[in-house]
Amino acid sequence: MNSDELISILSKHSLKKEIIESDSIVIDLDLNGDDLDELYFDLIDNYGIDLKGIGNLESCCHSEGELLDLLYLYKWLMHKFGLRKEPARRILQQLLVSDLIKFVRSQERNA
Repeated sequence: MNSDELISILSKHSLKKEIIESDSIVIDLDLNGDDLDELYFDLIDNYGIDLKGIGNLESCCHSEGELLDLLYLYKWLMHKFGLRKEPARRILQQLLVSDLIKFVRSQERNA
C-alpha cells in the first residue's frame, strides 16, 4: 500500500479531506475514541493491516469515555485556575500520518 492509498483511507474516516503526511491523527484529523476504532477495524478487515505493532495506541488518543467525561469542564477550569495539578485530560503522544505510513511499509516488508 502506498502513502496515497493510506491517505485515501484516512480521508474516509476524517472530516479533513486535504490530508498531508505531517498531519496529526488526533489533532488535525480529529480521529479519537470511536472514530479511531472505526479506522482501526477498517484497516484490519479490509486491508489486513493490524496497528497493534505500532506501539501503545492508547497513549496517542483518548478513549470515548474520556471524551464524554461529564466532569471535563470542571477539571479544565480547576486546572486553568491552578486548583488542580493534573490536566483535564491526559497528555497524548503525537501520532502522525507519516508514522502510519512508515508502519504500514514496515509491515509489508516483513510479510
